[in-house]
Amino acid sequence: MKFTAALAAAGLAISAGAAQALTIEFGGLPGLNGDPLGVYEEDGFSVADLTGDWNQGFNLGNPVPSIFTSLSIPIVQEVEIKATSGGDFNFLGYDYLCSVNVADCDFVARGFRDGFDIFTATFIGPGNGVVGTFDSALLGVDIDRLVLSLDQPDSNYDNIRLTAPVGGGGGSSEVPLPASVLLLGAALGGLGAASRARGPSLARSRVRA
Repeated sequence: MKFTAALAAAGLAISAGAAQALTIEFGGLPGLNGDPLGVYEEDGFSVADLTGDWNQGFNLGNPVPSIFTSLSIPIVQEVEIKATSGGDFNFLGYDYLCSVNVADCDFVARGFRDGFDIFTATFIGPGNGVVGTFDSALLGVDIDRLVLSLDQPDSNYDNIRLTAPVGGGGGSSEVPLPASVLLLGAALGGLGAASRARGPSLARSRVRA
C-alpha cells in the first residue's frame, strides 16, 4: 500500500484548537444492497453521487452498511461531501475495501475551500477484499468540500471521519491566505527571533548581507 499527499499553495487555511470529530457511518441508508446512493445525509453532512455509479452496500463494511462503486469497468467515480448548512471542516480519514478482483485501488481524497484546491491525498489499497483504515494526518487543514474517488468497481468507502463544521450559514468570511505567505511569515518570524537572541551586532551583519 502507498499513501501520498499534496497541499496546494493557494487558499490554504489552518485552524487552531481542538475540534469535535464525527464519523459518517451510513447507518441511516434507507434502501437495499445495490440501490443507488443518490444524496445521503448524516451528522450535518451530505454525501452525494457526483460521477460514476455509487450504491448502498449492505454486504460489506466495517461494519455494514457502506457505499460502493458498481460500474463493471475501471473508471474514476466520485462522491461529494459537504456540510449541509455550510461551514469549514477537516478531513480525518476513512475505512476502505478494494475488490478481490483487481490488483489494487486508488482511493483519492481532494479537499477544497472557497473554490481553491487545497489538497489531494492518494492512498493505494491492495485488492484483497479486506477492510482497512486510512488516517489523513490533515487535522487543522480547513475545507468546505471533500471529493472522494475510486478507480475500480466493487470497492467501498465506510466510516468517513471529519470534524464538525464551523461557520455554517454561508461559510467563513475569512479570506484564506496562500500557503506561501504563511510559510514566509513563519520564516521571517524565525529570523527575527534568532537575531534578537544573538544580539544587535549579528542583526546588523544580516542586514548588510
